[in-house]
Amino acid sequence: MHPRRALARAPPRGGGRQAPGAERRTLPDLLSASIKETCAAHASTCDLENPDSPSSTISIVRLRGGVFEYLALADSPIVIRGTDGILTAVIDDRTAHLPGGRPYPAELVRSCRNRPGGFWVASTDPDAASHALTGTMPAEAVRDIGLFSDGASRLAELYGRFSPCLTRTALRW
Repeated sequence: MHPRRALARAPPRGGGRQAPGAERRTLPDLLSASIKETCAAHASTCDLENPDSPSSTISIVRLRGGVFEYLALADSPIVIRGTDGILTAVIDDRTAHLPGGRPYPAELVRSCRNRPGGFWVASTDPDAASHALTGTMPAEAVRDIGLFSDGASRLAELYGRFSPCLTRTALRW
């Protein structure tokens, strides 16, 4: 085992667990706490200052009090189909605006990750959560919600379509 290694697990680790008091906390606060918890769990064995530490895109949707709350950080979009049939794609597209076009050189990504003017991901900086796109929608106005990879959401984003295959994988209410 290496005494100091890059972070071995992409944050956050909180998936599948309910954080204490979660119902009273904002989604960015919950994500920030999850990033802190993951960093604390790896502080003695990982080099958390390494700019190449693993990072993760995050999409979260929560139903609370008749309202859907959502958070998107980096390029894992949320697609919402309203009861009126209109699609809303919540897309954090900051990686698409980096200089030079794809594929991006590793040094450019390092210099832009979790920095103003660059893009934000869940990694070792809990403040990244405060840069997520957030919003709400009344539950009675929502027909379907899907949390997707950047590629899977393209049907809705570019063509205004929500295929039956994607609909079956979406949260149905």
